[in-house]
Amino acid sequence: MKNNISFAFKTDTHNYLVSQTTVYSNLFKYKESHDEVMNFNGSLLSITGDISENSELKNLTNYLKYVELSLEIDVKCNHIAKFLSDTIYQSLRTRNPFSSQVIVIDKDDVVLVDQYGYLFKDNIVFTGFGGYFLYGIYDSYKNTLENNCDEVAINDFISKCLATLKEKFIMEANNWRIDKIDRNGTINTGFITI
Repeated sequence: MKNNISFAFKTDTHNYLVSQTTVYSNLFKYKESHDEVMNFNGSLLSITGDISENSELKNLTNYLKYVELSLEIDVKCNHIAKFLSDTIYQSLRTRNPFSSQVIVIDKDDVVLVDQYGYLFKDNIVFTGFGGYFLYGIYDSYKNTLENNCDEVAINDFISKCLATLKEKFIMEANNWRIDKIDRNGTINTGFITI
């Protein structure tokens, strides 16, 4: 993908979203932003793709707030993911299809919508080229992360993933945002530079 890389994973007590804060347009650095992750009623979205497509998908997601208020319904993680999945899938039949991927997490779910509109729910998801390198690291931590995980193991897993991405990519991969949602829906955000 042309912009940032992000990945999300689920542990027994929390869901994590790790996203790059340096945003690129092709190979040029576009901006450094700590606000690329969108919060929608306790669901966090990270959109990876062209800058203009990201803005358009964020605006469409904001439309869901209008729908939520108009119809007096609760829009959750699965609704957001399904809406974006349908939007991306329908765009494939147009002249300018979206080439974006979206990660949506909340207190219960970790969902990826890929560039074809396919909705993928799992314990770990990646956007961009991150998956080529990070699935192997996740395999070695899978049992630890899913069963009685502690902060040391989580921090070690994140550190190894970020170090691998920094090593494998020619683009700057130093600055990252880490969002953590516990099972009560409390969101904690931190930033790390490697």
